[in-house]
Amino acid sequence: MKVNAIILLLCVLLASPLFAQETESEDTSQTPSVDRLLPYTINEDELYLKDDLLLNANFGLRHGKDKRDNSPNTQIEESMMDIWGTAQGGYFVMDRFAIGLGLTLDVEYVDGADGVESTAVDFFGGPFIRWYFIDQLFFQALGGYGIQNLKTESGSSVTNTNFNGIYAMGGLGYDIFLNETKDVALQIGADYVYKNLVNVDDENLKISSGKFLYRVGIVFYFF
Repeated sequence: MKVNAIILLLCVLLASPLFAQETESEDTSQTPSVDRLLPYTINEDELYLKDDLLLNANFGLRHGKDKRDNSPNTQIEESMMDIWGTAQGGYFVMDRFAIGLGLTLDVEYVDGADGVESTAVDFFGGPFIRWYFIDQLFFQALGGYGIQNLKTESGSSVTNTNFNGIYAMGGLGYDIFLNETKDVALQIGADYVYKNLVNVDDENLKISSGKFLYRVGIVFYFF
């Protein structure tokens, strides 16, 4: 009897670590991991490969107040609303590096406290490059040509002015995949847009400015 009791005790002692390890793994499986909290992620060899195609559509909206300097001693507060959309199509010439063409339409409304209202409509496009340098994080840059129509209203006076010139855009973005096949992603990002424009009727009248645009959109991959 003593021998049997000793054998039984040894079996219990030897088996207890196994039960503890199994319980610990079960508890661990119940703890949400980063991968489970986030949408689908990718391995570097799954996507963004040479000969893949992408089709991208983004939009953004910005609203706020700003102050414009009219003279060293005068500031005028402006209310601003900016709406824009971008369409891009690209081809991966090598893994994780794509080139393509992009078009952007940007409409900006400005309501000044001095009673002057203006609407600037910009349409520009050109070639772009996109480099996925860390997982789904990418850098992109676009350079191209565009036009602007600036409409200014002050009381009963309305003025339309047309410009054209060079546009440049660069920024970061991130893909959040929405399905298991990883061919559709929600894309978020921010770009800095710079323009250097000349009036079509008077070359001495120029516009040079820059601003940040924050965007969200959908990208489709074909591979």
